[in-house]
Amino acid sequence: MIILERKAYHSQNTSPEEQRAIQMRMYFESPQIMVWNEMPMTTLFQLELFKARYAEVTVGKDRFSMVVNIVRTQFPGSEYRSSLIHFLLKETQQVNCFFMATGNSRLKNASTSLIAKIAGVNHVEIYSTYQKALEKARAFEAQRLAKRPKS
Repeated sequence: MIILERKAYHSQNTSPEEQRAIQMRMYFESPQIMVWNEMPMTTLFQLELFKARYAEVTVGKDRFSMVVNIVRTQFPGSEYRSSLIHFLLKETQQVNCFFMATGNSRLKNASTSLIAKIAGVNHVEIYSTYQKALEKARAFEAQRLAKRPKS
């Protein structure tokens, strides 16, 4: 198992094993809930790895919620935010709701809300802890599935 360091990973300093370990921070916790544990120090290279992972794990998926954990993440630069907005606009239409774990950072809360609004994300909920965001995502998806017509 690869232990990732708290550093900015780039294509020049990241082994294939580290790249896969970064990608594995995005996974389905259940069939209806995707988890994205963002890296502590964000780079465009890492975002590209996450985009590839997203494409890989969402093949054949219908609708799901996403829990995004940025509690330990440093505030990203403008290029990263711009690329993230483009990704959200283009690739995340099947996401029912984003459940954001931001810690107690007012800056992260405000930027998360702004990025979601710019990207056209309709349903975003912000929580201080990953556990609370995951708990709310589970409740949301259970309620959504209970409302679906029985076939």
